[in-house]
Amino acid sequence: MKLSSLGIWFCVLLALPRPGSGHVGGEPVPVLEFAPDQVPDVHDGSLADWERAWGGLEPAYTKSDARPLNTAADFGLHPLDLEFNWYFGWSAAANRLYFAAQVFDDIYLRPEGLDIESHAFFYDSLELMVDGDHSGGWYSGFTARSYPGEVSPAEDSLMTNLQAQHYSLFPPWPRPAGIAAYSHGAGWVDRPPYAEVGGGVVPGAAAAGSLAKRTQYLVEGYVTVWDSLVWHSPDESRPSQLAPGRIVGVQISVSDCDTQPGNCHGYFTLAGAQNAWRHAFQFVDVELVASPRPSAVQDDSWARIKASFK
Repeated sequence: MKLSSLGIWFCVLLALPRPGSGHVGGEPVPVLEFAPDQVPDVHDGSLADWERAWGGLEPAYTKSDARPLNTAADFGLHPLDLEFNWYFGWSAAANRLYFAAQVFDDIYLRPEGLDIESHAFFYDSLELMVDGDHSGGWYSGFTARSYPGEVSPAEDSLMTNLQAQHYSLFPPWPRPAGIAAYSHGAGWVDRPPYAEVGGGVVPGAAAAGSLAKRTQYLVEGYVTVWDSLVWHSPDESRPSQLAPGRIVGVQISVSDCDTQPGNCHGYFTLAGAQNAWRHAFQFVDVELVASPRPSAVQDDSWARIKASFK
């Protein structure tokens, strides 16, 4: 990667985590590999191919792993408003991180005829953040007053999403599901072959262990994980090389809006992390695990794999 000034390097160094800093949460959550012939179809609106690939399916994170950031009493947060499961997988052959968000929502609020990207937080929506090299640090918001340095607009453009990446995920509305990168590289970073999403909607579905009938929406897809993302140059950008044992930082959010656009009474992040849109040390850790071979599906059960991480 070629940088035009020492000033940019100085700002990047300021953004790096200091010794002792890291990600929130406890032990890394295992994320299984997809065999080359079992990579899921992200446009089928189903998790059946995920389950077939591993002989079973268990979410990496659920609502019980998250905390709402807006907990004021007048928001009317109710346990039956929302349930969600997030799944992660990865492919060594494609060098991609796969994800699926399965959400059960009592009132599914979506726009009619609006530009989704400009109204992401006015409706039910999702976010995904990824730190491929597990470096942590400040990766966005460099013009904020709290940032310990001065940056030019050009430096801000270069540094934003350089060492970690932030995406909005849009559930199926009247138009298909979508993804948008919070980066000047939007237009290639969030397009195939670097990123892609699909999804589906099932009215009147019930989450496991619940009798409540709610709308189920699914957003599944993949992103390329980057050690260094140079917004104007795919050639100068450096993708992470995914392999068993690699630790990757992730963070998610789920917004729940019920009554009217912009009046979202639930905004959930893992471990209740705040300002994860700019601080990668607010991510949690996942560890990439080699794919269980078809002949060993029963031996390498999810319970056994997860127990090995404790």
